[in-house]
Amino acid sequence: MDFRQAGERIRRGEIAAFYLFNGPDEYLKKELLQDILSTLEGRGKRFSMEKVDAGNLKRGLPGLVEELQQATIQASFLAEGRILWVYNSPFFSSTGRGKPAGKGKVDEGENAINLLLRRNLSENIVIFSVSQVDKRRRIVKIVEKAGKLVDFPLLRGAALLRWVEGRLAQENLQADEDAAQELVERTGENLTLLDNEIRKIKLYTKGKGIVSAELVRELVPGGSQGNVFQLTDAIGRKNMEEAVKYLDGIRAQGEHPLIILAMIARQFRLLFQLGSLGNKNYSRREILALLKVQPFLLNKLQDQVKNYTLHSIARIIFYLKETDVAIKSGQIDAEDALEQMILRLTI
Repeated sequence: MDFRQAGERIRRGEIAAFYLFNGPDEYLKKELLQDILSTLEGRGKRFSMEKVDAGNLKRGLPGLVEELQQATIQASFLAEGRILWVYNSPFFSSTGRGKPAGKGKVDEGENAINLLLRRNLSENIVIFSVSQVDKRRRIVKIVEKAGKLVDFPLLRGAALLRWVEGRLAQENLQADEDAAQELVERTGENLTLLDNEIRKIKLYTKGKGIVSAELVRELVPGGSQGNVFQLTDAIGRKNMEEAVKYLDGIRAQGEHPLIILAMIARQFRLLFQLGSLGNKNYSRREILALLKVQPFLLNKLQDQVKNYTLHSIARIIFYLKETDVAIKSGQIDAEDALEQMILRLTI
């Protein structure tokens, strides 16, 4: 199930003693954790939270279960419930200890997981937080079959805009649609950053008035994503001076050169995907689903793709890949590589 379904169950009071949180977005995980704590508090149960680094466990998952059993005894003695947040866990991913179990073989920690799944809600709730589980592993299939695997996909496109609009409403901020779009464009898809900027806007406006796109541009500095759009636009127009300015803007935000290169490559891959659609009769909704971008970003991509031919985009993508390999192999300094990239693509 996804985090929305899990949230509905939790708010109804259906709280389990074990969860496996799967996904890269920590903000959404913390929101669901807060739902658990709030629901428990509403039932008169006070739970604290303790973080457990699974990477430090010498005996793997079985050893963790033993420690949890000891923690249960301690929690009972203290008459206080706890949520054990287990992070840095290798037990459920493809890079974990051991490979996916073959037919007839017992996956590592399977018995321990079964013990955890059989526990009733009492003094301890165990939550494993993993950035990406390997759903081929039997240990993960067991958790999923038990209904305890909660997926937290990255919010994109219309779903991300709805989240921003909902978050603004939570702060009693009235915002037009352009303001939400501008906020996403300038901040990107990181929910933690978006939340911070929304809080800042509330402080500035004192919770009064309508939040406009102009106000967002005034309060929120241009993000890397916006600068990448401007950079690729400048490259398409062969404007070296502007391209250097926007590259410097991304650098000033502290992005690593390889991350900058990856962002630029992603932008050109999106342009290639869009250009590849050609004159095919795809609806706007179908194009948004294929590219997985926000509607207002599609508008910008459609403007930018006119600056390129499909062949020129393919050559740029190939060149960016060569540059990435050269940086990682030590053939060229990363900062020099970015500057050479601008020179080559704008002459």
